[in-house]
Amino acid sequence: MSLPDENARLLALAADNAVMAAESVALKLFEGRLPRRIARILLAAGIGAPEHLLFMPMGRIATLPGMSAAARREIQAYRSRFIPTANV
Repeated sequence: MSLPDENARLLALAADNAVMAAESVALKLFEGRLPRRIARILLAAGIGAPEHLLFMPMGRIATLPGMSAAARREIQAYRSRFIPTANV
């Protein structure tokens, strides 16, 4: 393998590692609050912290790509710990 090809490969690996590290840090914000599968859905939708869910209407949460009925129930349970009438 030529030196430019090797450098390109190493840069690509470094970029992949940086993305994985950033995702790992973001997932830690959801630990103990919501399951990883839901955290990944939320992160993909641009929701970077579970607290954001407290200020979003459930109707908006339900429209997020990949949001299943089970995920909505988990989020509803999370919200109910902080919002007395979390069914809005």
